[in-house]
Amino acid sequence: MLKPYTMKAARKNKPFISQNCAAIPDNLLESILFGTSKGAFTGAVDNAGLLELAEGGTIFLDEINSMPAHLQSKLLRVLQDGTFRSIGSKEIKTVDVKVIAASNEDPLKAIDLGTMRKDIYYRLSAISFNIPPLRERKDDIPILTSYIISKYNKVFGKNIKFVSNKLYEKLNQYDWPGNVRELENILIYGLSMVDGSSESLKFSDIEHKFNQLIDLNTESQLDIEPLESMVEKYEKSIIERVLQSTDYNVSKACKILNIPRQTLQRKAKKFKII
Repeated sequence: MLKPYTMKAARKNKPFISQNCAAIPDNLLESILFGTSKGAFTGAVDNAGLLELAEGGTIFLDEINSMPAHLQSKLLRVLQDGTFRSIGSKEIKTVDVKVIAASNEDPLKAIDLGTMRKDIYYRLSAISFNIPPLRERKDDIPILTSYIISKYNKVFGKNIKFVSNKLYEKLNQYDWPGNVRELENILIYGLSMVDGSSESLKFSDIEHKFNQLIDLNTESQLDIEPLESMVEKYEKSIIERVLQSTDYNVSKACKILNIPRQTLQRKAKKFKII
């Protein structure tokens, strides 16, 4: 079993490493997380993975529901006893890391869809937090606005100290489908518009960008489904057509789609095609 630290500050001064599981192709994610051993494949060298680099500290895995099932299984062993093997290695390595994970969809829904293993969910969910969308916690807008302005004052060399009441009023009226990233985006726009000597950010500084967002959001609500739903439907239709055209020959379908076999199998299972 992992040896837990008894002091709260013990991990504080150790590495903190973050990785978005959806940002890396399936066939590379394993080597990035677990490392490689020389000779594992053509050109492979001894290379430590993120788990080793986070030794004694913390690793944050974002969108863990995008991690292939076989990697979730390998990660489960790390969570259970702190051991794993690098790709191509016979050596069992031991690490002491705290694993924090996030999912961009409800974990129970992900389990139903087959994108998250039950056992890894139960292992990770001893302590869990549900972060509501920004539209459901608009009381956070002033705090977030203050933080974002303070952060980008330094980046853009600005000196914004105040935000007008009208600007706050408009920010509270919007539903923020893009959540905090969208709020950050519009405030960055405002900071780039104001003069370097200005100490206040007003609605007029973001009005053009804000109206564009309102128009875009209105159009989306009229005839467009949520992006995730549309992408899934389109992806399912393509995979289904290719599999039908190859008489459900997975190897041929993989060549046509130019994706790894395990990726196609995972997606086909998720969409209940095969």
